[in-house]
Amino acid sequence: MKLHRYKSLSLLAILILATSCSPLLYEMAVDIREPAAFPVNLEEKSVAIYIASSEQGSYSDSLLKVNFASGIASGLESKLGLSEEAVYIYNHYPSEDSVVTMEYIQSLSRQADSDIVILIDRVSVSDFSRVENLAMGSNRDIQYMYASFSSKISIYDGVTATIVAKVDQKDTVYWELLTKSDLNITSSKEGVEKVINMVAPRVGRDIAARFFPSWVTEHRHLFVFSGDPLWERAYSNALAFDWDKAIGAWLRETDNTNKYRAACAAINIAVGCEMTGRPELALEWLVSAEMMYNRHKLGLNDYKLRLKREIEKREKE
Repeated sequence: MKLHRYKSLSLLAILILATSCSPLLYEMAVDIREPAAFPVNLEEKSVAIYIASSEQGSYSDSLLKVNFASGIASGLESKLGLSEEAVYIYNHYPSEDSVVTMEYIQSLSRQADSDIVILIDRVSVSDFSRVENLAMGSNRDIQYMYASFSSKISIYDGVTATIVAKVDQKDTVYWELLTKSDLNITSSKEGVEKVINMVAPRVGRDIAARFFPSWVTEHRHLFVFSGDPLWERAYSNALAFDWDKAIGAWLRETDNTNKYRAACAAINIAVGCEMTGRPELALEWLVSAEMMYNRHKLGLNDYKLRLKREIEKREKE
């Protein structure tokens, strides 16, 4: 976990104990930058999307791929701040037994004058199925259908023809049927194709979004003993992202003869270590807090598990 992954904090004070010597617990909503599911460097790069077509392919199959590809293009344009239709979509006609070679990718790149070549290798949809068992108390007038939406995408560097990412995934698409006419639509082949082609661009945009890092909101907590200048200054330092000063103040409190105050300080230090990209040290401070005070009363298991997952993630990067 790196420092730049934290974007902002919003805080909510919660009084956890009623006695005057008890701390306030401040809940911190932390925006954390998560890495891309399919990391591709697209900054300042031109992108072309190619749909694998065949002379024998049906019109409905081609339309599905076009709608899916248009969703990817739209998603990329939005994320990269490009104008509408800045990402072009082309057809290419590989034979069923052909192997994509370096020369072939480079020729597609030259044809589109693009740095990145995205090949839509496969898009397919299963037959619709109806959700038979609705939850108790649900509206019996509303029915749901679902289908499996599969896609396979290969992303290449157009200059070196090296593959930079592969997407081979299966999504489940749910469709809410509000009226009998909706049910009639999905009972015909044409109706199913209409529904799927409405959904395909949305699935494409969702996949495009996964090429980029995202921000997710998680929650952390800080203890503050109200009326104590040291704790209040440390809290103000934390709000200003001056974690070194905040941690320095809490360190002095870890020697407090009041073991609960010492444990609260250790927990705050763990949060500070995590915020400054040191999850291993944060985990050590949580263990120290449990040694200072009754571990079961502190309830740190979830936080420790989250830190262990972050450490494992960093080791894999």
